[in-house]
Amino acid sequence: MARSGVTFTEIDEAARYLQGLGRNPTVDAIRGHLGTGSHTTIGEHLKRWKSMQIDGEGKLPQPILELVSGLWESLQSQAQKLGQEQREVFNQEISVFKAQLQTAAQTENQLNQKLHQLQESFDTEQRLKATLEKELQATEKARDKLDILHQAALKQIEDAKNENKRLHQLTEQIQANLEHYQQAIQQQQLEQNLEKEQQQAAYAQELSRLNTLLKEAETHKKVLAENQFKLEQAQSDYEELKQHNEKLTDKLQAVEPLLIQSQMAEKNQQQQIEKSNQELLAERQLSQSLNQKVAVLTDKLQRAQEDLSQAENKISALRQEKMFLVQEKAELDGAFKQLQLMKTG
Repeated sequence: MARSGVTFTEIDEAARYLQGLGRNPTVDAIRGHLGTGSHTTIGEHLKRWKSMQIDGEGKLPQPILELVSGLWESLQSQAQKLGQEQREVFNQEISVFKAQLQTAAQTENQLNQKLHQLQESFDTEQRLKATLEKELQATEKARDKLDILHQAALKQIEDAKNENKRLHQLTEQIQANLEHYQQAIQQQQLEQNLEKEQQQAAYAQELSRLNTLLKEAETHKKVLAENQFKLEQAQSDYEELKQHNEKLTDKLQAVEPLLIQSQMAEKNQQQQIEKSNQELLAERQLSQSLNQKVAVLTDKLQRAQEDLSQAENKISALRQEKMFLVQEKAELDGAFKQLQLMKTG
């Protein structure tokens, strides 16, 4: 589909653009800027555009030129001042937020170190707790073993006492039998002198048997003495075991407060770790907030720089327009002087 041709609006925008660059809006300049349009169409629209201008040629008169020049200088000064102020404000805010971000990072590092120390202390307390629990279990096992040995010693002592009593009873019975037989022998010697020779062998045999029983009694007495010694030794062992048991009990009683203290310290350390984690989370949230603020300020600074760049472009355009107006003024002054010379001539 063929293009309908350039419009008056396009010619108006192109002419104003060329004026802003300090160039004269001619047909060729406008066609070069638009890249299209016939000379005839552009010329008609340009003629109409110039007729709508103040001097009919698309040029500004001197008062307007001076007003535009003053406006341009004022805009340039305001733009530079505004840009400088915005740069200083944004630089100060960025410096403040960078300092806050650095402080937050240092605080986070300190909290991480504190958390690491608390974790090491917690691990040490855990190892101490495990050691104390092992010692407590060993102590309880030793106490159980001592209780078993104590019961065995008591039973052994009771058995030794019963054996001692039995041996005493046996010795008394043997001595009673021996006295009885001695009395019987003496009585028989007095009453039966005739039968002495016949019964002497029997009595001698009986005496030998009694002597054997007496030796057995002495042997039992030695056994009783040995059992008594064993009983005393067992009693001594029992006393030693009892003292050892008391020491273990004291050690157990001393370990229990340490275990309770370790559990309380473990609980406090756990609370400190949770508090440190909360503080670290808050610092991270603050760091994220500061990063977001820095990003917003950076975006504002970028926009301000873009606005400043646009203002500088406008200033450049106004500078070019001023140059163009100065040239136009010079041409008008030359034409006016030439016209005066023609009149005087």
